[in-house]
Amino acid sequence: MGTSSQTPIQIFRRGRQVASDGTAREFTDADLAATAAGYDPGLHQAPIVVGHPTTDAPAYGWVAGLAYSQPEGILDATPDQVDAQFADLVREGRLKYVSASFWTPAAPTNPKPGIFYLRHVGFLGAQPPSVKGLRPAEFSDADPADTLTLTFVEHDPTEDPSMSETVAEIAAREAELDKRAQELATREQAVHEREAAAAAQAAAIHHTECAAFCEGLVAQGRLLPLDKAPLATLLASLPTQPEAASLDYAEAPGPAGTGDSQARTPAEYLRALLARLPVQVDYSERSAPGAGTLDHADPAAAAKAQWERDPKLRAEFSSAETYVAFAKAQAAGRVSFSNRLTTED
Repeated sequence: MGTSSQTPIQIFRRGRQVASDGTAREFTDADLAATAAGYDPGLHQAPIVVGHPTTDAPAYGWVAGLAYSQPEGILDATPDQVDAQFADLVREGRLKYVSASFWTPAAPTNPKPGIFYLRHVGFLGAQPPSVKGLRPAEFSDADPADTLTLTFVEHDPTEDPSMSETVAEIAAREAELDKRAQELATREQAVHEREAAAAAQAAAIHHTECAAFCEGLVAQGRLLPLDKAPLATLLASLPTQPEAASLDYAEAPGPAGTGDSQARTPAEYLRALLARLPVQVDYSERSAPGAGTLDHADPAAAAKAQWERDPKLRAEFSSAETYVAFAKAQAAGRVSFSNRLTTED
């Protein structure tokens, strides 16, 4: 059965203190004032434990709050829900000393990063704490292997080999964590490089497909050859995924005023637009419209075909028939064609 107590106990003081692993640090008024002000049982309530366990169980009480007295430089803890049998041991002097354990400001598991946060208070028997000048009965904490804490308790590795082993184990565990972090970073870099290579290959294939599409437009006469390369690059740069469509590109309404309206990507819309372009260049060979196969032995047919091919002749003669008549007269020696038309008597 636990009891409540409002009598504070001294757990730490300002000045240069040495942790159990040999780390020394100067604790200022600002450090300990921040520890007291930042203590929040709702985030982590420091337990009262015996000795330096690797975990915080069992708890024989809890720290309800902290207070710092600047004139004395003492950090006080207010215990609460203290186990009755544990309290008897303290009163009998069997657990006479206390040492406090803190998370360092940069510890990953610190409930309030940036300050020394109290992890627990441990009662000691014959082992005195390294923080001298405190009233008997104070708390200390032994940190788990994956946390960073400072346990301020007097320690001699030659007399307590178990503590040296614990420090060595922590160092080995930290080295293993660093190794795993490096391996993870290496794997992530390899994945990133593979993804980048796959993306580059997909982009090259897509550009080749766009170039083939534009080549088809050139063959159809809908696109001039000089526009093929820049248009292929433009098509390859446009989004192709359905989620990339931000506009509704509607089909032109039919005779009845109806048409399909659908969300399409910019690339899809541009391809459809290019496919609807009129033929700009006709690469096929043909004779005069409706004339069928050209008979070069027929002077009239040859003259008519010549008029249709030559823009200068079309500008000079208003119709093919007029030029055919002129050609016949020229063949008969009645007229000649130079810069101007001359008729011979």
